[in-house]
Amino acid sequence: MNAKRYDVIDLSGLRRDESIPVAVNNNGDVIGRTNRFRSGTKEYQSPKGFLWENGRVTNLKTIAPKSINDHGWIVGREVVAENATLSDRQRDLALPPEFPIVNYTALCDINNSNTIVGWLQLPLDAPYSDRVRNAAFLCEEAGFRYLEIEDGCVMSEAVKVNDAGCAVGHFKRPPVEGGLTHSAVAAIWDNAALCKIEPMPGFNETYALDVNDCGQVLCRAVVNRIMDVLDRNLKPKVLTAEELTRPCFRQCAFIYSNDKIKFLKSAHNPWWDVHIAHALNNHGQVVGTSGCGPTLSEIPLAFLYENAEFYDLNALIDSGIDWTLYSAVDINDHGQIVGTGEHQGRRTGFLLNPI
Repeated sequence: MNAKRYDVIDLSGLRRDESIPVAVNNNGDVIGRTNRFRSGTKEYQSPKGFLWENGRVTNLKTIAPKSINDHGWIVGREVVAENATLSDRQRDLALPPEFPIVNYTALCDINNSNTIVGWLQLPLDAPYSDRVRNAAFLCEEAGFRYLEIEDGCVMSEAVKVNDAGCAVGHFKRPPVEGGLTHSAVAAIWDNAALCKIEPMPGFNETYALDVNDCGQVLCRAVVNRIMDVLDRNLKPKVLTAEELTRPCFRQCAFIYSNDKIKFLKSAHNPWWDVHIAHALNNHGQVVGTSGCGPTLSEIPLAFLYENAEFYDLNALIDSGIDWTLYSAVDINDHGQIVGTGEHQGRRTGFLLNPI
């Protein structure tokens, strides 16, 4: 089955800023940030958050927007002040009174019931604060609560929530005896109960990246051997010839659903199996970026994965419009895709509309 073709919209408009989109809702509204150049130079000014609506760009209070729901509510984090923000366009919505006041909070996602997930640095009087630095939370109409964590874990983050209130993210276990690094385990919080997706053979970490309303969870499996080449004093080890041939870092995506794992694999070209997935919609379509691609190019390529096959998004647009699509970061239920690429020699964001 052939994928659809797309029209490309330049999200920087006429301002020629470097736009970096992060999310698109089902209305086609896009949020992200812009790196604006100083007049007459190539030096960046302070980044600004933006909302793009049908060609109209609005500056946001937050310079780090993370998510927008179908009602237009936006969550993000003010990087400079390190304060969480929640805004509908330019109007602030007060967080519940029991929401902790801390120095560092990340609001990561908001669903269509205005349920918010994220993570924060624990205040000293919070549960687990004696051993956990960052804790995942869920904030809804019924109130604020920390999400369940495994005994002994050192941090947790919730990054996405679907419309049923199921949240996903990860937590980190302390290093094993003699080890140097913490290991991440993908987490699903459904009705506040914790479900863990343990690393499978050949990998030592898992991360949950996204969840759709069908309960499918997009995850990343990682083998991280970077610290295996160092000793306890962070000095290089003497490695055998066999050890030198092993990759120090490798990752691939999979979808977890009904207690089953399905890796994103290409039936026709194994080079697509080296990739970074970013987002999943309610039709099971996945977007991301690949550093390899079908031609073994080192240039990253934005991809769409559907019907058990990868598609280079560059092959699905008009070849004469001088665009190179590097990374796709989000896809809505209408198949609209946002990401970053290069257009007429400058880096900028794009919105793809199915034709």
